[in-house]
Amino acid sequence: MPAPSGNPRRSLLDRPGGALLIVAFIFGTGYMIGAIIAKLHPRTPDNAAVATRPSSNPSTDATPLAIGDRIDLHMADLTAPGSEKVTPMTIDPQGSIKVPLLGSLKAAGMTPGQVEEAIAGAYRSANIVPGMEVKVTRSR
Repeated sequence: MPAPSGNPRRSLLDRPGGALLIVAFIFGTGYMIGAIIAKLHPRTPDNAAVATRPSSNPSTDATPLAIGDRIDLHMADLTAPGSEKVTPMTIDPQGSIKVPLLGSLKAAGMTPGQVEEAIAGAYRSANIVPGMEVKVTRSR
């Protein structure tokens, strides 16, 4: 059915201030979406400390690790919830260890407790496992 001849239908763009209204609506919608995303995924500063949450049972060994030291990495097993996975490792000649899903992380010169915090912080920063509990012990 056609519109009555006395009141023709007009586009919002044809009305005074219509374009401004559309731009304001688009801007406001984008702003709200950005605010929601920022609330759900807060940014961390690039210079933030690697670890801010120590493990629940931090290592008490205060002797720094060295190249060639053997350690055991105790972490939650991501494939079997509620269980722990122990991975034996040796600090390589570059002073690093290979951590699952993260790659190489420096360990030489750090205490086991510092390595625990660095690994947990790296998982959190990479948004892989934010609440990862890590325990590092020397192998004997």
